[in-house]
Amino acid sequence: WEVLSAPVIFKSVRLRLRRLPPPPAAVPSAAAAGGPSSSSSSSAVPSARRPRHTPLHRSFCRVELGPADGEPGAAEPPSVLELFLGETFGHPCARSSDSDADGAPEGSRSKRWRPPLESRRMDIAPWVSEAALLLSVGEAADFEPATSGPEAADDGSGADAASGGLVGRRRLRLLECSRAADLLGDGSLMLRELDPGPGCGKKPRDLARVKASWHVWFFKTAE
Repeated sequence: WEVLSAPVIFKSVRLRLRRLPPPPAAVPSAAAAGGPSSSSSSSAVPSARRPRHTPLHRSFCRVELGPADGEPGAAEPPSVLELFLGETFGHPCARSSDSDADGAPEGSRSKRWRPPLESRRMDIAPWVSEAALLLSVGEAADFEPATSGPEAADDGSGADAASGGLVGRRRLRLLECSRAADLLGDGSLMLRELDPGPGCGKKPRDLARVKASWHVWFFKTAE
């Protein structure tokens, strides 16, 4: 077990973590033969990409969260959440069985990105952001609160703040992280960079005329 000795976002949080060994090398999948593949399988192998949290840059992360081995509910499938690091709320990720507001299956939706439904907004404990910062994409670890011993908080904040909302042992895997910017430095205007999808076209030539459109989603008000 390692001790989180220098919290980045929530300074009172004290955690211990035990990193899990990377999964064995995957058997060549259908993607190697030109077939479809799932994003979860591609995220299982750790990469060098890590999230960031600075005054002007805060990564947008997708994490897989569930009980550690031996904890109650360990047999249940983990949940998948997405959030801007440092926020204490986020949204569960849509699954293929989910439906949109009109009742249409997700597979029938447009490929264009849509913001999550505000009705699905959920609270996320502070320890999740601190834990995600310790992992590379595809890496997983078990976490537990360090609320006793020399690593415990000594600033009078109490055990609840020191645990960051973590109860027992939980397993967190960082599935994805994308670049995001805190444009005003106060969390009121966040800019998330979306990765280009397939068919993004060729790079324009010099002096070419380019048309572009922007969709703005106000994260705090879901407008």
